[in-house]
Amino acid sequence: MNAMNSFPPLSHHGRHLLAKQLRTARYYDHHSLYATNRPFSEYVWRSNGLAHFVTYVEQLPGGRLLDCGGGNTRAAYEAAKLYPELDIEATTVAMPSKWDRKNTLLATNPKRVHITSAERLRGIDPGVGGIIGVVSATYSTLPEKTVNAADSILLPGGAVKFVCINHAPRVKPQELLHRYVGAAAVALITGGARQYMDDLIHTPRIHQVTTAETFAELFQQKGYDVYTAPAPFDEHHSIFLGIKPGGSTDTTAQALYELDSSTLPEQMAAFPDSER
Repeated sequence: MNAMNSFPPLSHHGRHLLAKQLRTARYYDHHSLYATNRPFSEYVWRSNGLAHFVTYVEQLPGGRLLDCGGGNTRAAYEAAKLYPELDIEATTVAMPSKWDRKNTLLATNPKRVHITSAERLRGIDPGVGGIIGVVSATYSTLPEKTVNAADSILLPGGAVKFVCINHAPRVKPQELLHRYVGAAAVALITGGARQYMDDLIHTPRIHQVTTAETFAELFQQKGYDVYTAPAPFDEHHSIFLGIKPGGSTDTTAQALYELDSSTLPEQMAAFPDSER
């Protein structure tokens, strides 16, 4: 087995940024069922298609697929059922509660789940053929570390696809006022909403995101063929796709992206229970 990836220690400032990011991510993983429990159909829809991306990964020698930022690993579990011949792993920054583990990779194959951040990818052996990050790696405050970590485990010719936010979420002053007035009203009516008020006041805020364009620039510096496109589901997201040099195929990042985007309706038809 190949040696696990290793990196020099982070600077004090880097450790501070990473720790702050992980605290925020863990908060939302624990408090938001949507963020934690996303189905694979949601991945396919938000990524503007994934079937051809997965097929590309399957054709790489010994390639594995990594879901970077997989929440409770439900999506990875469902992907493993769809692609039983492909080794699928996942990372998460927070151990899901027991009630949130049914039908997850963590419950069925915990050795394939890694508790680590996108900047470290600790414990993951090199030889990964593809990395997907659906609104997860975009929250990295140290994008250079994220790119270095991904590059260290990808096979030559390996591919990475990130769905990214275009800017940090902005909360308008009137929205904050609405939240606090609403919380105060609940507290007055119920007399037992102090914990709700505490959570509202102390909820960590996301102040920085890494965009698809930034990832494209950083991966391109390493020789990757890169492509970005606006996400079709709203104007606040974009999609990045990169292919590592050294592979035996002449497939471009743009061509691989367009193969999936042009067949998205057919791909979504495979999920009849999806709301998309």
